[in-house]
Amino acid sequence: MNYKNLINRIKQNDNSAVIEFYNEFYKEVYYVCYKITENEKDAEDIAQETLIKALDKLDSLKNPEGVSAWLKTIANNLSINYLRKKQMNWRLFLLTTT
Repeated sequence: MNYKNLINRIKQNDNSAVIEFYNEFYKEVYYVCYKITENEKDAEDIAQETLIKALDKLDSLKNPEGVSAWLKTIANNLSINYLRKKQMNWRLFLLTTT
């Protein structure tokens, strides 16, 4: 697939290109999220968030052919941040219930 062309179509508000983008990368992004969270629902949520964030920040992508690695980095960071927040919420819960 020609990622540069796909990204240009997205930037031109081509809705079919957004669907292609989602279909092309969702499984790959989901896998990264699942490996980190080890939870299907959390991985699904974070994968969705990753793709939405990527679409919002598409202008910051310098190399369209590197979109896969870029998405994996976003997914990795969001997954780790999610686990940190989850851990902090659990600690707060323990502090307030004891």
